[in-house]
Amino acid sequence: MAGEGDHQAGEATKKTKGGRKGKVVQQVQIDDEATDSNKTEFNEAEVGSDSDDDNERYDYCTLAKIMEHLEGTYDSNHPKWNRTFDDALAGVLHSTLDTEGEHNILYLLLNISKACLTFHQTWKKIEKGLTSEATRTSQQITLLAQLNEVKMFNADTRKLIQEIRVMQMETSLLGAPFGDDAIYAALQRCTIRHPVYKETVATVHQVSFDALATALMMRQSAIKSIPAQKVDPRQASARAAGSNEQDSDTDEDAESSKAKTRPRRIRCWEVWCSLTPSWRRPPKPDQLIHWVLDLGATFHMINDYSMLIHPRKCRKRVYTAGSEVLEATAVGDVSISTEYGEILLQNVLYVHSLNINLLSTNSLTDEGAHVTLDPKGGQIHLADGTLLKIVKNHKSGLLETRGDTW
Repeated sequence: MAGEGDHQAGEATKKTKGGRKGKVVQQVQIDDEATDSNKTEFNEAEVGSDSDDDNERYDYCTLAKIMEHLEGTYDSNHPKWNRTFDDALAGVLHSTLDTEGEHNILYLLLNISKACLTFHQTWKKIEKGLTSEATRTSQQITLLAQLNEVKMFNADTRKLIQEIRVMQMETSLLGAPFGDDAIYAALQRCTIRHPVYKETVATVHQVSFDALATALMMRQSAIKSIPAQKVDPRQASARAAGSNEQDSDTDEDAESSKAKTRPRRIRCWEVWCSLTPSWRRPPKPDQLIHWVLDLGATFHMINDYSMLIHPRKCRKRVYTAGSEVLEATAVGDVSISTEYGEILLQNVLYVHSLNINLLSTNSLTDEGAHVTLDPKGGQIHLADGTLLKIVKNHKSGLLETRGDTW
């Protein structure tokens, strides 16, 4: 087979033009001059096995040596530079780099745009970043801040654990991964006061992230297996809706009650509840403060600035389900007086153009509450032990508060 290949190569060389033959000879001369014995052995092994291992990756040092053979043709100012060759080099650069060990540059590629940079510009940024200790330190500080501020949303421990592990992986690429104690402390901080998981955290005596993560995921699986504690998946995308949208949904609900064959569309959990011993509606509707319990909202939101305690200025955009962008201009706390004491809502956004106040289940969960909903109603266990019973009200569909009742 080798003899036949040499014979065919010789015949093909005789039939080609002189220019093509000259290029072949020149390439061989460059390889002979630019490589030592070790490099020659590497090239011979590569030629002998064209596709023995398609998953083989080069580290940064190997790519740097290969770059020496290009003699600057990857630079856009070089006379032999062309766009096709530059795009091919960019593809090789992003597909063959080693992402492990001291030569990994994954954390640098995250901030490099492939579309706007030529191969030469990308290569220079990588060279500068690899030699800059400030770049690594800055990235490590950013990841540490993210770990300290990580939160659990909607009692989803699986997503929380995944986010923490991703942060640890990114720090390992920087050469200084987070220790097990650090990620264990972050996971414990997010779950130790949660009414659903605090008992699970207390039973895990081994100070290990994997042990605590396994116990929390088992607890979450057990909760999801109970039908009464499942949340209607149709509510997951609920957001702040305009008054016209709410009116149209109410009409649709009324029509669907007459025609049971047509599915109902519910934008959010619109409920009312009371902390008084007997269930009764307040006598004067004009004295009510209306709330909508929203499973999609990330923050509690109000449209009355006077309700805020110690308001602070802020600039935050709120995206609604109808792709509308609302702007929050202030943030603060809201206190609701009841006969059982004060109920404090933290980090409530003031949105002037909001049609109705929104009570976010995500924020309640972050504050340690446990929200349990089903098609007929539900209940909210606050972190201080207060129990709010929720009844689905199809007629008015509002969570109403007044004075000492909620």
